[in-house]
Amino acid sequence: MKNESESRIPLKRPHFQLRDGKLYFLISRRPSLKLDGDEAAVWNAVDDITPVSALCERIPGAAACLEKLHESGAIELAEARRPNSGRRKILIIEPHMDDAILSIGGLMWKHRETCNFTVATVAGHSNFTSYQKIGRDYFDVDMVTHLRRRESELAMRLLDGGHIVLDGLDAPLRYHPGKWTPEWFRKNRRAIAAFINLPATDRELASATAQIGKLLGQTEAREIWIPLGVGCSADHEMTRNACLSALIHAAAAGLHFEVRMYQDVPYAMTFPRHTDQLLTALEAAGAETERVVHELKDVMPAKLRLISVFASQFKMSYMRPKVVATAHLASGIGGGSGEVTVKLKRLPGHLDPFELYSEKRHVIELRARLANWYPKHRAAKHIAILCPMGVGRWKEHMECLLERFPEAIFDVHMTEDACWETRALTSARIRIRPVKGMAKGWIRRLLRSWFLPSRPTILFTGHRHRDAIPWLRICLAHAAPLPVATMDHLVTALRYASTNLDQTESARFRK
Repeated sequence: MKNESESRIPLKRPHFQLRDGKLYFLISRRPSLKLDGDEAAVWNAVDDITPVSALCERIPGAAACLEKLHESGAIELAEARRPNSGRRKILIIEPHMDDAILSIGGLMWKHRETCNFTVATVAGHSNFTSYQKIGRDYFDVDMVTHLRRRESELAMRLLDGGHIVLDGLDAPLRYHPGKWTPEWFRKNRRAIAAFINLPATDRELASATAQIGKLLGQTEAREIWIPLGVGCSADHEMTRNACLSALIHAAAAGLHFEVRMYQDVPYAMTFPRHTDQLLTALEAAGAETERVVHELKDVMPAKLRLISVFASQFKMSYMRPKVVATAHLASGIGGGSGEVTVKLKRLPGHLDPFELYSEKRHVIELRARLANWYPKHRAAKHIAILCPMGVGRWKEHMECLLERFPEAIFDVHMTEDACWETRALTSARIRIRPVKGMAKGWIRRLLRSWFLPSRPTILFTGHRHRDAIPWLRICLAHAAPLPVATMDHLVTALRYASTNLDQTESARFRK
C-alpha cells in the first residue's frame, strides 16, 4: 500500500459476504475471491471507519491484503472528509441510483474538492438488478432498495458528497408495485420492457413534480443540476419534465437557482439527435441555453471506478464500452473523453412534454399516415393486430382502439409469452391469438395471413425494426397495412388524428 493511501479509509462494497474463507457476490453460488486467514482477518477488520494506517499497525501484512481487496473490487479507499465550508453546494437530481455517476461522474470527481455534491434520486424504491435479465429470484423491494442505496452512498462517499432519496417508484414498480416472483416475471417481462419506455402519465408527472418542488424548498444549495432526459426511458423523461415544472413554479414563487442540465449517459449515444431536439424545444419555449463540453480524459479511469460501484446493475464489461463511446462522441475530438452539460441561463416560460418527447418525429410521421388510413378503416368490421412484443398499458390502449373503431372486432396475434397482460381487459370484441415461438412462429403466422380474407392490419415493429416499416407496407399491401413502432405511438397519433378529423367533419356539417 502506497504511503499516500495510508490516510484513506477502506470501505466494503455492499455486495460481498465472507463464507468459509471466500467472498461471494450477492446470491452467487460461485466465490468471487478466495482469502487466506490473514486476508479474511483484514476483511473482517474493515469497519468503514478505521484508516489504512491504523489497520496496518494492528494487523501485520494488512497493506498487501488491502491492496488485493481493492484491486479485486471488494473494497474502496475513501479520502478523509473535507470541511463543508468553502465548498460550493450543488444539488444533483437523478432518475435512478446510478444515473448521475454514469452521466457526470467525471465532472463530479474533478470538482470534488471545491464542490459539495448531494445527489437526490427520484426513484427511491427499486427492485431492479441485473439478475432480472436471467430471471433469478432477487425481487424483494426492500432488499434491493437497501442495496442500491448503499451503492449510491458509497459512490458519493468517494466524492465526499451525500445521497438522499425521494419516495418515487421506478417504472417496473409502477407497473406492478406488489410482490414479484420468477414465474410472475416470466409472464410479464415483455409488458414490463414496454412499460418502462412509455411516457409518464399526468398523475405520475404531478407526483414527481410535487416531490421535487418540496426538495427545492428545503435545499440549501442554490445550484441545481438536472437530467436532459435524453432517450425514451420513462423515468428519465419524467424526471426532466418534473424538474423543469418544479423549477418554473419555484421561480414564480420567488425562489431562484442556477440550473444546469446534464446529458444522460449512455442514452446520448443511442439517441444522438435528441439533445438538439431538446435544446431547440426549450429555446422555443423561452429558455436561454449554453451547451458546454467538459473534456475529462484525465479523470476517465476514476469515473469508471465510480461506475463499477453499481455492480448490482450491470457488469463493467457491458457498461464500460458504452460509457467510453458516449464520452468520445461528446468530446468530438480524436481520442477525447467528454461530458456534456447545458446551462439554463433562463428557464422556459412553459412546458410541453410532447415537444421534448424522444419519439416526437416518429409520432408526427405516423399522424401523417393516419390522416389517410384512419378515415378508410375506422368503420371496419375486423382489424388484425400483429404484436410480437409487450404493450405495457394494455387496458388503456385497447380501450382507445375500441372507442376509435366502434364496429371492429380485433384479432390480436401476440407472442405467447406476452399475453398475460391482456387479462387486464377482456372484451367480446378482442380475440387473442397467441403465437408460439419467435421468428419461426411469426413467419408461419405471416404466411398464413396471405390466405385469410383481406382486412386492415396493424403491425408493431418495435423500436429496433422500425426501419422496416416502408418494406412492410409494400409486402403487406393486400392487407391495408399500418406498420407502427409501438402501441403507444399508435394511440398517441390516433387520438390526435381522430380528434382533428372529427373537428374537420363537424365544421363541414355546420357549413
